[in-house]
Amino acid sequence: MLTGDRPALSASPASDPAQAPSPTSSPPPPSSSPSSSPSASNGQPEVSVEVMTTTPSRIEQPLADTVGAASVTVLTEPEIESQEPLTAPEVLWNVPGLAVQESGTAGESAVIGIRGADPLQTLVLLDGVRINMPFRGSADLGSQFLDGVDQIETVRGAYSALYGSDAMGGVVNLRMLPPT
Repeated sequence: MLTGDRPALSASPASDPAQAPSPTSSPPPPSSSPSSSPSASNGQPEVSVEVMTTTPSRIEQPLADTVGAASVTVLTEPEIESQEPLTAPEVLWNVPGLAVQESGTAGESAVIGIRGADPLQTLVLLDGVRINMPFRGSADLGSQFLDGVDQIETVRGAYSALYGSDAMGGVVNLRMLPPT
């Protein structure tokens, strides 16, 4: 391969005196100011809760490790309670990519479509069990109250390879609190 008469480029930062590190420089001293985290004020260790999801791969894994995490929305119990809803459609109105179609007043028929897909192509699960009606094809969430719902997972996109033809638009999984 011919390289021509190109000058050689130096990638070494030490060749430029402005970018070279000083031999006498030392790391900055640690901050002596108290931490502003709430755990430092009460003396208890800080607890981090990681959101787990099962819908995208059928295996429980952290949301951050999920392939295609941009297409997954997980609503946890505190997020659900902050909206003060009674039924599932009231929460799902705010999820990106979902279209909630309600017929009548609150508590009557409500179906969900994902990313423009028909409600017949959206699978709805309750703790991993299909609640789509076989004679109608879609799941009626109009009377699905949120008492005991711990988390709502929404996966947008074609998941028919994992869940069958009902999941061509996506999957909504209502996860319940474990029994006590």
